[in-house]
Amino acid sequence: MKFVSFLIHFPTCFVATIGDVVVSFAALLFIILLKQEKSPFIPYFRVGLTPILQMTFLLPLSFYLTQKLSRIIR
Repeated sequence: MKFVSFLIHFPTCFVATIGDVVVSFAALLFIILLKQEKSPFIPYFRVGLTPILQMTFLLPLSFYLTQKLSRIIR
């Protein structure tokens, strides 16, 4: 693989970093809003409802998006 200048990749990496910061900040705000409200608690699992819903929806969604993106990249 041939060496490519840092300056060529910098703008793309910088935009990606800004995107990561925005997504992280949005997640933080979402968590703060959820913490202000009393989340329903599932006694059997000893866990709140929010983590259960997160795993229920985000895990299949991540597999679906990974499959879609792998087809586009190839």
